[in-house]
Amino acid sequence: MRLAKKLAPYAVGMASALLLLAGQPGKTQAAPTCLAADGADECPQVAVNGIGDMLVYSLWQTTGNRDTLIAVIEGYGTSASNYVHVRFREGVNSVDVLDFTICLSPGDVWTAALSGTGAPAGGSVLRVGNPGSCDDDVVAPLTPPPAVGEPLIISGATFGYMEAYTFPGPAASPPGTDSIFGVATIVNPTAGFASSYNATALVNFEGLTEGDTVHGDVLIAQALAREGGVDKEILMTRYTAGGVLNATSQIVLTFPTGDQPEFDDDPDSISAYFFDEDENINSSPRRIDLPNEVNICTIDRTALVTRITCPGTDNSFIVQGGGGTYTGGWVRLFNNNLDAVDSDSIDDAPESRFAVIGFAASFFQGGGDDFDQLFPIQWASVVGSGGADTACPNLSPIFLDTTPFPTASLASCSAFNTLGGPSFAPWYTHDGAGAPVLIVPGNNSGGGLPIQ
Repeated sequence: MRLAKKLAPYAVGMASALLLLAGQPGKTQAAPTCLAADGADECPQVAVNGIGDMLVYSLWQTTGNRDTLIAVIEGYGTSASNYVHVRFREGVNSVDVLDFTICLSPGDVWTAALSGTGAPAGGSVLRVGNPGSCDDDVVAPLTPPPAVGEPLIISGATFGYMEAYTFPGPAASPPGTDSIFGVATIVNPTAGFASSYNATALVNFEGLTEGDTVHGDVLIAQALAREGGVDKEILMTRYTAGGVLNATSQIVLTFPTGDQPEFDDDPDSISAYFFDEDENINSSPRRIDLPNEVNICTIDRTALVTRITCPGTDNSFIVQGGGGTYTGGWVRLFNNNLDAVDSDSIDDAPESRFAVIGFAASFFQGGGDDFDQLFPIQWASVVGSGGADTACPNLSPIFLDTTPFPTASLASCSAFNTLGGPSFAPWYTHDGAGAPVLIVPGNNSGGGLPIQ
């Protein structure tokens, strides 16, 4: 948990592991209480269309000649303006480094750029490009945004993530609406490339003020760990390394609520299974830590050796297997440790879900110019225990589950109930009749607790 971490200054290079998303301000709940009496889902959820009342931008970065361009867009298109609280966090412990409020009229766009140019050592500079059309209405006790072009120093942070959420604003203002979306672009003007990604949007976040929200970390983690109704127990993405175009890949994994895999306040190693493009799988070691709340893991190839390196000390391994060291393919990430007892088997059931967002990027050098590709992080859950399970003997083999809701028979299995892991909040499924059921990780009583 982030509260157990010690804050420490550190420097980050382009090949270092950096990353994103910090915990939400507001009230932390011991258990979800956001299902209505009729079973209607009022919990925070990741918006499938990318438009919501909260946005999380998985990475901003100003090292390695990189600048970050941010856009927040109001897509409601009616007569109501939206007050939006903007918060920048650094990437190790999600420390709040800058926050203010903007005001967007219908159809408005707010833009800003973060850069290392003109910043003190280990810091960054924010400059607003296009203000909100009603920014002049943001007055005390709210925190006004910086003026256009005004350099605003961010001390002690060169990477992190950004949050933006709507809230009612002054007493006469309408409630915040599910009507904002966003995009960020990481630019390297020297190398001549740019990569853009969409902000992750949530609905039912329900901001109350600049610093308080209806829902806290437990429910936000639940939303991010079960996106689209599918548990994030396995993460998958593409990578390239070396080859004719001298490629380097970076995987960005952001834990907005500080729920990265850990045991006794220390990182709990996850398994990274690398596949090449001919179905070969890398040999041991495959263990890697994700110690930060924003982790950038770099995959590169030097002297014919491909290696993955994540943040921290001695946190890397050579990617090799049948056919030698790999130059491209895909990687499968999962945490199948039980109480920090390492399991390196791809057939063992995951111990926990990932409350994570992010992306992967590959950078190429060829023909005198650099260019890049951006890959999404895919996810899936599994069903089965990976061994002999007397409670669900027909579910012993591990297989992927990408359906939104398990059936009642699966919900009654002890294996299904324990897949969430002891460190994660309860989450919801539905019984055979469609009634909401609360699944408590580690509860083997058969199907969890029905919602009253």
